Amino acid sequence: MCTRTTPARTAHAPARQLGVIKKTVTLKQYLDASYKKVWTAGKLNPDFGLKTHVPFSIYLRAMPGTDHIYAGNSFEINGTVHRFDEEECFSASLMKVAAMFSAFKLRQEAETLRAEINDPNKKLTVPLAKFFDELTKRVKPIGVAPEITSTANIQTQPSIPDILQITSLTSEVTFTDDFRGHLRRMIIPSNDCAAAECIWRLSYPYINVKLMEAGFYDKDSRKGIWLAGDYFFPGCLKRPEGIKKARGQDYARITVINDCDQSKRPPFCGSAQNTTSKQMAGFFLKILLEDLVDPKSSHEMLLLLNEAQHGPDSSFLVKNRITNTTPTGSNRATGGVLRKFSIEGVKIGQGPIKTDPERGVIDVRSEGLIIKWKQITKDEEKDKEKDKGTGADNDEGAVDDKFDKDLRQKFDDCKLTGEAAICWQNLSASTPNTDGIIEIINDTISNFINQAPLTP
Repeated sequence: MCTRTTPARTAHAPARQLGVIKKTVTLKQYLDASYKKVWTAGKLNPDFGLKTHVPFSIYLRAMPGTDHIYAGNSFEINGTVHRFDEEECFSASLMKVAAMFSAFKLRQEAETLRAEINDPNKKLTVPLAKFFDELTKRVKPIGVAPEITSTANIQTQPSIPDILQITSLTSEVTFTDDFRGHLRRMIIPSNDCAAAECIWRLSYPYINVKLMEAGFYDKDSRKGIWLAGDYFFPGCLKRPEGIKKARGQDYARITVINDCDQSKRPPFCGSAQNTTSKQMAGFFLKILLEDLVDPKSSHEMLLLLNEAQHGPDSSFLVKNRITNTTPTGSNRATGGVLRKFSIEGVKIGQGPIKTDPERGVIDVRSEGLIIKWKQITKDEEKDKEKDKGTGADNDEGAVDDKFDKDLRQKFDDCKLTGEAAICWQNLSASTPNTDGIIEIINDTISNFINQAPLTP
């Protein structure tokens, strides 16, 4: 049970027992305990201090009218307790979701303008031919982070005609077919050239301002979701579709803990594709709640993330597999630790860190996840039948779907839906497998729901 009450008094109870109240062990306490256990067992990274730890954030979705439950991991290093979930980390392609969000935000702002034009009370007269001109004035980025404004070779504002299209003031604004194709390939299968195109058209300043307005980045603390690097490489200039060439932009960087050039003194720790795990988990939670941009946009984003899970860039928490004769990657889950959850949506990130003799030449992995706990939904077997023949392997390496009414009751008692938004970061791709990450999620949520004894 997640809640505890004072035991009923009895006439013969000793006076010293009257004040004894069983307290709920928090999700954070279980997360910290599980993380410490897995870290100490050597199932994550080699220990070179703060730079090699794995930030972890979990939001448990609450039932309507109650608060979502959050936990981010902490750990003591050389006598100092560090809040890993509030540390800025390079997270590679995971950050492409920031461009995805910004694209849907621009579409929403265009729809807001269209609604105002059609509202007689607004008395706003804008002909169709001037629609994008008016929208450009409205969405001009203001209050951009100084690291971006001081960067020379960048797109300074959205190239709206390359993103949106409108055929009449009485029909919805949509993405152009060209942009929608790039947007999709940016997420599925995380194509870098498509990302470069999307980010150039949207611009660093617009992406940055929209993230700040939504509360995902704070330019004073320089913490949160930061995307000011476009994934461009020279091969992007020779794309087979040959529509508009991506432009390589200069990168604007902020300081991170896990991507430092140790050959320089002091070490250079500037990076352009970064986040805290707390802000990214909150970002995925808003998608789950259909509260990111608007319900329609959130639903479309969730569909993209769900397709990503069934594509070549699926979660690192599934076993190695072959899709269309192409391996999805190595050093994933072994299947030896069964997931107690299904993966409903994911965006992974993997990229190389700068020169670091201690860590070696490695890639680091991160991912944002939307999950659903197994065995708590009566129609899971029916859903599984519907998935047959689709190529979906979302539950590979997971426990079976048999409904457990007692487990469902425990989630109900906690006023939780069984869904969660998660972000973890900075796991070396050289780590033999991701079983330790699965253990942390399994144990943290399961122990919290069951209020298992907390082991130090």
